[in-house]
Amino acid sequence: MPYPPASTEPRLSPDDPRLQRLRGLIGDKPSHPADDGSRQLPTPFDDLLGGVTPRRLVDLLAGGLGCGASLVGLWLASRACRLRGELVVVDGPGAFYPPAAIAWGVKARRLLWVRPTSAKDALAATEIALRSPAVGAVWASLDRIDGRAFRRLLLAAEAGAAFGVLVRPARHEPDPSWADVQLRIDPIPAPGDPDAPLGVRVTRRRNRHGPARGEATLTLDWRTGDINDVTSRDADHLPNALSVAPRLARPA
Repeated sequence: MPYPPASTEPRLSPDDPRLQRLRGLIGDKPSHPADDGSRQLPTPFDDLLGGVTPRRLVDLLAGGLGCGASLVGLWLASRACRLRGELVVVDGPGAFYPPAAIAWGVKARRLLWVRPTSAKDALAATEIALRSPAVGAVWASLDRIDGRAFRRLLLAAEAGAAFGVLVRPARHEPDPSWADVQLRIDPIPAPGDPDAPLGVRVTRRRNRHGPARGEATLTLDWRTGDINDVTSRDADHLPNALSVAPRLARPA
């Protein structure tokens, strides 16, 4: 049996009013990208960071022991892989404590903990993880990185689909950095209340995509993993400002 002749009727364009009315009748509305939780009013810290998106590399400099740089980095990495990918933790010093991360909201089933035995292996593991399309974010505790190795990490982040966070001592601040943005985190002196959240000052030292300098104040709660962004108006009155600090999202 011969096929019927092809229809010569012109196709409707997507903007045709008749097609729009038909969509309204059958409930066929254009789809929108899923909200990953990053659509919120920008805070001073968001402005410093410039976004938690794939193919970006952030260099966090810890201005002292217990300054909270590791927690801030973990929070950023968890936020970056909220919808897709695994969270890879490269822990050369052996300071990462998975139960605490899980208590803060990191999903254990999406956590890959790497324990390299040398600085060379740590760099290699970080580069491989950044290049992997299955990885949503990489949190790596590293020390000194020479210019060539740093460049390789940046190219790996750009080639893959991950958001990378490097946590390093602040003594490496004078060294070259190929990260998209470099932030230094220093603790803010406060009364010795063990139950009070820790206040930290975040200073932007380098920025490949905009102004180099900037500053914000955060409060970190070690028990819950909550991070709050304190306005500059209240930053000089810690810890009284804790009650008015806008709450940022917890790790997901």
